[in-house]
Amino acid sequence: MPGQSTNAWQVLQRIVHGQDDGPFPTPLSQDDLESQLDLPEPLAGTLADLEASGHIQTMSVPANGTAVVLYWPTDRGRETVRRWVEQQDRLQQDIAALRSKVANLTTELQAVADISGTSAESDIDTYITQLHTYNEIKDFAQAILGKCAEIEGTTAKAMHEKFGADFED
Repeated sequence: MPGQSTNAWQVLQRIVHGQDDGPFPTPLSQDDLESQLDLPEPLAGTLADLEASGHIQTMSVPANGTAVVLYWPTDRGRETVRRWVEQQDRLQQDIAALRSKVANLTTELQAVADISGTSAESDIDTYITQLHTYNEIKDFAQAILGKCAEIEGTTAKAMHEKFGADFED
């Protein structure tokens, strides 16, 4: 797209759609365009770029003693706007699909949080309590096996093997 600016897109769309948005748009003058579009940049350069790129064509017409330049779209200009509108429609559909997916995932995440919410925390607390209890029992058993090894005059490893306990655990 010529000019690669928002101005060029707005101007080309306005020229393609004309003054009445009918199937055969009315050619527009620079004054028409300036009155219909609020553009931050001068319009003359954008119109020259669009004409040079083959997106619009011009014709000078005498009116009230002066020449008025009229602008209307070429086939290339209409095709460019049609493709752009189609692309915008696809992007809007993609955005809608992504918003829907986000909403579904948010709902799913909330459902998982509702199901596991407090129980997950209490499960963790229970697990930690059980782990502390296990470690206390293990420490006590190690102390007893150590005393038994001392009484029998052997090693703690031998006592583990004698009672079938895993030495590495």
